[in-house]
Amino acid sequence: MTYRNKPQYIGPIQGVIFDIAGTILDHGSVAPIIAFQQLFESIDIPITEAEARAPMGSEKREHIRQLLAMDRIATKWVSIYQAKPCEKDIDQLYNAFIDHQIAAIHNTSTPISGLTKTLHFLKRAGCKIGCNTGYASIMADAVKPHFDSIGFSPDSFVCATQVPRGRPFPDMCLQNA
Repeated sequence: MTYRNKPQYIGPIQGVIFDIAGTILDHGSVAPIIAFQQLFESIDIPITEAEARAPMGSEKREHIRQLLAMDRIATKWVSIYQAKPCEKDIDQLYNAFIDHQIAAIHNTSTPISGLTKTLHFLKRAGCKIGCNTGYASIMADAVKPHFDSIGFSPDSFVCATQVPRGRPFPDMCLQNA
């Protein structure tokens, strides 16, 4: 559908919203992959990197739900636990995941090459800088010391657990704006 006479903003860029893992820290989004693989290994259902990456960008509890819905993982779960995973199982996995994720964040959150130069450029241009992440607030707290180490303090920081819907919905970006 094409809109005619739609007002368009033609001024300077006023703000930029960055994702965190894989965009400004942790090249390749390694932390979540490590954490999901460790979690599923701990319940005797090893997962591949491709499986761990498939729901990437989702809020992490939802990510676990999507992993458990994958045919191979679901079949393995039923063969081990003799039932399909329920909400209680997802809650337990998520609670166990938090520690894996926080440890992985601490070990992998180095700035992406060129980040500080880009942030300084944007600030000099008068841009506001927002961040969002599929991490829960408790996980995002582990990122903040890495921001501090490069002197970065975003104008806005929104976690998936702070909005009604995580990705692919725009709620985090709208909250940032």
